[in-house]
Amino acid sequence: MQITAEKESWDMTQEEYRNQDQALIRAAQRLHVAYLAIGGDRWGESRRFAGRSAGVRIERKDKALKSWRKTWDKADACHRKLVEKAAKKGLIGAGIHSYPDLVARYISDRHTPSLTLAPAEKRGNT
Repeated sequence: MQITAEKESWDMTQEEYRNQDQALIRAAQRLHVAYLAIGGDRWGESRRFAGRSAGVRIERKDKALKSWRKTWDKADACHRKLVEKAAKKGLIGAGIHSYPDLVARYISDRHTPSLTLAPAEKRGNT
């Protein structure tokens, strides 16, 4: 059995944070179910889209899509706040690279060597 340390939210990239965000996972599952209810990729089936029930399924899909987008935006905003809060404390992780404005604001010269390679002249590879 391999034990791995769980990353802090501020040390995750934006994509890693989204992939572990439970609210976003649930919203994506609801959206998937809503798409399946309207036939998924089988838009040509006219009998599945006959009458009022088709409209209800399409409305559910639209509602699920709107909810997913809102949850996506909330996850991004939450991650950004966590990364900025950690950066203010001096904790710089992989997550800050998702936000160029935060990189410019919080990464000083003392953090640069560990996060980016120095030019070839400074490494002695001229």
